[in-house]
Amino acid sequence: MAADLVVLYGPEMAATELWRTRLVNKAKMVELEYPDPRGEHYFALPIEPTEDDVWPELLPFEQMERLQEEVGGGTAYDAPVVSSWLKVVLTI
Repeated sequence: MAADLVVLYGPEMAATELWRTRLVNKAKMVELEYPDPRGEHYFALPIEPTEDDVWPELLPFEQMERLQEEVGGGTAYDAPVVSSWLKVVLTI
């Protein structure tokens, strides 16, 4: 839950997307109509789009796929992986 940014990409997507994370408490989850949030200390990590349109060009699918293979350590192709922003930037 410490990630600040999430990069979404895939062959079926028109472009790579960069999303910003934000923490949400139970009250906010209820407000957002999340089904059956449990406990006061249950947090969700929704994402919201960044406002900069340059990321699809700077983070093309092929380079994000290469990064996923490098940091994924043999995980399934569509499994999420964690990387530092530095590794992302060095990929481009």
